[in-house]
Amino acid sequence: MSKSIIGLDLGHHSVKAWEIQKKFGKSWELLKVYEEPLPDALRLQSKEETNGSEGQTAPLADFLRRFLENHGLLGKTVLAAMPADKVFLHVVSFPQTNLKIIQQIYMAEVEDLLPFSIDDAILDFRLLSKDENGSVILVAAALRKEVGRTLGIYQDAGLA
Repeated sequence: MSKSIIGLDLGHHSVKAWEIQKKFGKSWELLKVYEEPLPDALRLQSKEETNGSEGQTAPLADFLRRFLENHGLLGKTVLAAMPADKVFLHVVSFPQTNLKIIQQIYMAEVEDLLPFSIDDAILDFRLLSKDENGSVILVAAALRKEVGRTLGIYQDAGLA
């Protein structure tokens, strides 16, 4: 039997976790779902734009740590998400099929589409499809400060 993996979502209204385990082949089995609503004070905090300082994120990290401890999830493999409203996703088509070329040019192609400066962003892409006509990629971008804030909350909650 393989080790379970936890999917974690720190939302604006609640913390949700899904425990899954790989079955034979390529399928996965959902073992358990956990959810706890955020207290009102933390709901407001999770929506606010913050600069990521410890004083502003500590109560949220403490709540998350207690959630993980209460459900026996600390120490397990966790895949955590960024809040959806903090991430920009866009599908882009390229006439190229060479991933090295796409890697070199995709940022310039999406710069004008971003709702923030590319200098303040972390970007990456994943290949969705490729054929003789070109490639289709999914570009993900987020503000560097939001990624840092979210990672800080997860680290302060005991996730490495």
